[in-house]
Amino acid sequence: AGALALAQYCSNLQFLDLDLCRDVSFPILLEVLRRCPIQSLKVPKMCEESSRCIIVQKMCEASETLTNVTVGGAEYNVSLNEMMMKEMMIKELKDLMKEVAHDDSGEGVDIALNYSESDSDSD
Repeated sequence: AGALALAQYCSNLQFLDLDLCRDVSFPILLEVLRRCPIQSLKVPKMCEESSRCIIVQKMCEASETLTNVTVGGAEYNVSLNEMMMKEMMIKELKDLMKEVAHDDSGEGVDIALNYSESDSDSD
């Protein structure tokens, strides 16, 4: 409720630092981003590192003004074009898949993943 009140009464809010807040609701945060012209945002760690890119993407989709996001100390410049964001997500997913395969196999399996633009066009 506090964050929504902030959005309602501080409609020109451009910088928001919630890094020390422990209970940041992601849906409410997205609503604040939709309502305010926030350019710079700091939030605590909201997810595992492998999901951060998806979290940042959702924040970018909610805001037309956001240019800098820090999630749990990891800083993102979100003025990236869509292709660069897509490439970052694919790399993070590949790394996660490799890590899971390696860990689940008792460190006995390493996998190589190949991706081409035509693979994503079939979605």
